Parts: sequence; C-alpha cells; structure tokens
Amino acid sequence: MVQPAQLAWMRDSVAKHGLLHPVVVNGSEDSKLVVLDGFKRLTVLREQEQSEVWVRVMHLPEAAAQAAILTYNAGNRGGLSELQEGLVIQSLVRGCKLQQKQVAELVGRHKSWVSRRLLLVEQLCESVQKDLRVGLVSPMVAREVAQLPRGNQARVVQVVRDNGLTSRQAAELCTMHRAANNGQMGQKALEELLDDPVRFLDRADDKPKSEPRDPRLSEIGERIRRRLVRFDQACCALRYILNRYSVPSLRTSDRRVLAPMGDEIGERGRRVVERLIELAEAERERTVGPDESERSVEEPEIEMPIE
Repeated sequence: MVQPAQLAWMRDSVAKHGLLHPVVVNGSEDSKLVVLDGFKRLTVLREQEQSEVWVRVMHLPEAAAQAAILTYNAGNRGGLSELQEGLVIQSLVRGCKLQQKQVAELVGRHKSWVSRRLLLVEQLCESVQKDLRVGLVSPMVAREVAQLPRGNQARVVQVVRDNGLTSRQAAELCTMHRAANNGQMGQKALEELLDDPVRFLDRADDKPKSEPRDPRLSEIGERIRRRLVRFDQACCALRYILNRYSVPSLRTSDRRVLAPMGDEIGERGRRVVERLIELAEAERERTVGPDESERSVEEPEIEMPIE
C-alpha cells in the first residue's frame, strides 16, 4: 500500500531522529497483527533489516480497524491516495457488509466522499487505474471517466491526454459521452467528438483567447502551431531541470515514480517527433525536389559548438 515516492522523507526522518512514533497494529482473534498506521515506518525498518519495532497494539473489531486505517492516515504527509482509500472503503462495504452511509459515519466523512472513492475502485478499468497510480491522470478526471462504460474509458482518457484537455473540459467530454450512451447523441456525432474534441469543447469555453492567430494558417494548422509552441516550452523547461539535476542525483523513490511516466510519455513523444520529421521531409521534398533533397543528405555535417 506504500507508494515509493512517500518513503524518501521517512528514510530521512528515521536516519536523523530514529522512530518517533510507534507502528499501530490491531490484534485479531487468530493472534495475527494487522498494521493500521506506520506502513512507511515499517517499510524503512525492513530495509534497514531491523529485527524489532516499537508498536502500539489495539483491539478493535474488523470494521473499526479498517476505518482506523483511514483515520490514522487522513491528512498525513504522503498519506493514502484516493485509490488506496477506495480499497479500504471497498473492504468495509463488501467485506464488512456496511452501507456507504454507515461507512461515512464511521470514518467521519460525507457519503459523497465515500462514494467517489468506491467509484474509482469498482467502476474504473484497470488501464485507467494504472494511469491514476503513476499520476498520468488526475483523480478528478478519473472520477468523471469512471461514470462511463468500462470499454470506453481508456479511449476517453487517451483523448483527454492527447488533446491536453483541462479537468473542466474532460468533465464536459464525459457528459457528452454519457448523452451519446443514453441515445441523446448519435454514434457518428460521438465519433466526431472523440476525433476532434477541441472543436466542440472550445465553444463552451468562455475564456478569451489572448494569443493571436497566425493568419497564414488554416484552423487545423493553427491548432498544430499552438500545440507545437506549448510542446517547445515544456521541452525547454524540462531540459533545463534535467540538465541541472542529473538522474543519478535523484532519490531512488523519485526514479521509481518517474521511470514509468518517462517510458509512457517518451514513447508518445517519439511518435510525435516521427510525424514532425515526416512533415519536415515532405515540405523539403516539395520545395527543393527529390534530387536536391537526396544530395543534401550526402553533404558532410558541419560541427557546431554546443550551447
């Protein structure tokens, strides 16, 4: 249940001050101890191959013990994610046979808080849950997507990411998708929406467009230009950080979280770059002709100083 990124500060704390608080466990009738609080502390001590740990033993019924996991980790730095909270709530609802209202009263939360987290666990498809775990989709977007049929969720998330939609736009997209499922929108209209969501969602965006449009470009050309500008800005900012802070200088917990994101985004970036190269080569062949283009490739490269 512990996320890798949550361990770094705990390692530092244990190294500097030792164990400041006990690991809280619950004693069951079969003499097994179930951890309620202190997952990160226990993980760090195991890494250090410690054979003893300071514990506080509780004796709670099963439902109260499950609820205590949420209570102890509420608001803690690096506490449970919404998906992890959902797993505990699912155990209370399905395992302990409690109503969502009862769970809400038990953990001191509103019923809607319980319902939203249970939705992420029981209605979200596996691929979107994976994206949620590694941070490629926000909990807000995931909650909207969870209200769609499982077979449509992965595609909608991909559309949201490919088009850089905001949380508000993603919610609007999911609302229109649900309208299509209810027969209020034709399948053809839905396909047009998913193929080009910005064309439809921008109409609902009442924010003024401050960036001037390039009059030389068509509508699709202008959309590509704006995304290229944002892509260039993001690349420059990311390159600055990566050059300033080398990969070996990152904490192990950082690398564990960032590596899967790097693999996923790097693969998508590679495909985008391939299409951009294809665009540039097509324009080069059009302007200079195939013969000149082939000769230009054979010319020796000129060494340029590195910036």
